[in-house]
Amino acid sequence: MAGPAGRQSFDLPDNRFQLSWIHSVERTEWRETFSVASGEISLVASEFESGGAGFPGLPNGGEVVRLADGKMRLTGSRLSVRDLRVQLSDLSRHYLRTEDRVIDLNAVFGEGAITIRIENPNRRKYDEKS
Repeated sequence: MAGPAGRQSFDLPDNRFQLSWIHSVERTEWRETFSVASGEISLVASEFESGGAGFPGLPNGGEVVRLADGKMRLTGSRLSVRDLRVQLSDLSRHYLRTEDRVIDLNAVFGEGAITIRIENPNRRKYDEKS
């Protein structure tokens, strides 16, 4: 289902959100947690079931922890950006999750690249624009 072209804005209830998708090779869920501060989006942690294709290198001071449910959690990233580009694919099914909401990004935007950015840092709002 193709979503509307252009811009969509959503209020962020706190200073964190998650992106999740199905890895195109491993076919398992990958989930990344981001924090928002001073107009920037910072990667806090990544959780995944398999360390196969696309396993990121460890950042300085980072660590991988195996969780009780068998997933791995990578922390310690120093990645911060103003614009977070995400390539949406029907094969991967991307979701944006907040404290109180799950947004199916593919249903809203269809396939293609979107950008997530902080529109107004004082309101903790994020914005996607195709």
